[in-house]
Amino acid sequence: MKNILFLLILTFIFTACDVSVNTEQTNTEETEKVEAVKKELQIAVIDIKGMHCESCVNTITTVLTELEGVKKAKVSLEYEQAKVKFDPTVISTDDIKAAIEDKDYEVGEIEMLEMQERAKKPVK
Repeated sequence: MKNILFLLILTFIFTACDVSVNTEQTNTEETEKVEAVKKELQIAVIDIKGMHCESCVNTITTVLTELEGVKKAKVSLEYEQAKVKFDPTVISTDDIKAAIEDKDYEVGEIEMLEMQERAKKPVK
């Protein structure tokens, strides 16, 4: 009886360890996939002239976030800029520029942020 109980306990321990290892592998694979997607995304800081109010900010934000390939957009009236995170395999900076200009705003310099600058650089 003790042997059977001992075997059941060992089986449970090994099963739990195997599940734990599989979970760690799955989490690692998911993390690697997320990191690969993040590496593919680009961030552009775009100078925009012609904004006068929060309605202008909302218009540009809506236009940008509705573009296929744009993952996130933050527009600053104070600094007359937009910070756009996008997938360059889906959309180009020229497409983003054209969408802004279609709403009668002027696009100035477009600065692409390098990987180490991404986390550090806020929209001015």
